[in-house]
Amino acid sequence: MVEAYFPAGVPPHVFRADARDANRIFGVSALPETRILDAAGSEVHRFDGPQDWAQPEVEARIRMALGGGE
Repeated sequence: MVEAYFPAGVPPHVFRADARDANRIFGVSALPETRILDAAGSEVHRFDGPQDWAQPEVEARIRMALGGGE
């Protein structure tokens, strides 16, 4: 579903990991989990569990995490 936010294609800096890699790299214990990182690699927001990415409130949380306001 991340593709919906990048109509020109998912940029290379968007990291998607399988369960084994996610656990090893980020300490993820349950999937799905989505983390938004800033340019320095620091976590600015995390979504635990499945999300309905089409819902306006989820999009608003993403925009806030990215510093774009609501």
